Amino acid sequence: MKNRLVKMSISFLLTALLVIGSSCSSTQSTPPTESGVAPDFSWKDKKGTTVKLSDLRGYVVILDFWATWCIPCEMTIPHIEAIYEEFQGTNLIVLGIDTFERATQEEVQQFVQKNGMKYLIVQDKDNKVAAKYGVTGIPRIFVINKEGRISKTIIGYDPEMKNILKTEIEKLLKE
Repeated sequence: MKNRLVKMSISFLLTALLVIGSSCSSTQSTPPTESGVAPDFSWKDKKGTTVKLSDLRGYVVILDFWATWCIPCEMTIPHIEAIYEEFQGTNLIVLGIDTFERATQEEVQQFVQKNGMKYLIVQDKDNKVAAKYGVTGIPRIFVINKEGRISKTIIGYDPEMKNILKTEIEKLLKE
């Protein structure tokens, strides 16, 4: 009886986290569709050079929209990091897009270090990138093919995320 109660409590908690994660909202926009062209945006790399998403044509790109306060986002990080590690040295680029943020720059850096995020982190301080992608809740993941088209979108946390992403990436890297 006690074991059943614990299982029901855990199930309820995970369901609540999924609902919270998918409803952490901010802006309204029409989301790009799968097979649609990924909206372009730019950021400064560590050397101060402007890099655009469109510069990454020829690579498979994962965009992971997250924030430090979002528990389901934190749950996705090990999956994204595992994909990043597994596909290092291939034509895969992983970008973590920190959006809807409430933390200071220093707190974001501490979060990145604490969670072992070795992939590139881009800050979307004014939420304009999130708006271009129609992101109204996080976590939200987009997989972009070598031609710059969205091939897959994952909304919220999925415990099978690593396997879903791996299957999609392997398919896209062969194209």
